Amino acid sequence: MDDARPEDTARSVDLVKKTFPHMFIPVPFLESKLKKDQTIIIKENGENIIAVANVALGKDDASLDCIAVDRPWQGKGIGASLLQEAENVVVSSGKKKLKLMTERDKIDNIAFYSKHGYRITGYEEHGYSHCPGVHFEKRMTRT
Repeated sequence: MDDARPEDTARSVDLVKKTFPHMFIPVPFLESKLKKDQTIIIKENGENIIAVANVALGKDDASLDCIAVDRPWQGKGIGASLLQEAENVVVSSGKKKLKLMTERDKIDNIAFYSKHGYRITGYEEHGYSHCPGVHFEKRMTRT
């Protein structure tokens, strides 16, 4: 795991926008998410950021606000590695669960989170970028 540095913000925003081109998220909003008091996890291939995730620690629980893996690197276990690192952050913080949301039509995402122990807790008609969303959560335990 690499801890993101302030200078990684622009490259992380670029990757998120490239990974989710259909989501017209304003750049200042993404920048604020990546600069807030959140844990940003990045993966690099030596020169480029190839994956990024951010975990927001709330009062009682945590949320995985974003996980993005550059297309050429998808299917190589990087997303699973990022998810595990995000869970480690949550467990280390003492939070009891990790929540997230994905788009309802992203069947691969739904299968991915289900495979990693997340359960569906609800649906939303206007989730990310006005796409119907699926809410997940997983209880965190120390091992």
